Amino acid sequence: MIEVLDYSPKEGKIGMLITVHVNVVHDLAVPIYLRVLFGDQALRTIVRKRDTGTWKLSCKTPSQIDSSDNLSVSVQALSEDSTVLESTSFGEFYVLGDGEWPFDYLFPPAISFAGSQ
Repeated sequence: MIEVLDYSPKEGKIGMLITVHVNVVHDLAVPIYLRVLFGDQALRTIVRKRDTGTWKLSCKTPSQIDSSDNLSVSVQALSEDSTVLESTSFGEFYVLGDGEWPFDYLFPPAISFAGSQ
């Protein structure tokens, strides 16, 4: 039912935006609702349909977490009465402490200039 295609970032600070791209296949005649969870904490999730037919889920990382945590990240599909229809765990989010930088910033992509040697 839920296939997680990608998510980013995979590490960062408390309160930052995370985006999850999913494909959802369901044959129920009733609507479903999607949300992102960090550990067992459900987050307020903005859901948008993309041109590709997939879905973009956006939320902020929880504000009440220990900076030493690696948190499992999952997506849940819910019915109208908030019954969990499916839960898919797909990765971890590493919470950076004070003074830490995301790994991507430590090794930025190389830049080359045309004509330079």
